Amino acid sequence: MTEWYCYEDKVAMEEKELLISYMLLRQFVPGIKCPVCGREYLTEEVVSTIVNPAEDALEQK
Repeated sequence: MTEWYCYEDKVAMEEKELLISYMLLRQFVPGIKCPVCGREYLTEEVVSTIVNPAEDALEQK
């Protein structure tokens, strides 16, 4: 994975399982988190391969 850095704190982001919620459902997905300020981000790959398909499946129900 590419090395990501927090813009505010200038420290390396850590790979973590992040809890996201959508339509009252919650799921853990891989992401990155700043160990100092706690900001969390999802990569484009995670959004396109995990998050978007899950959203589409929920909206079709």
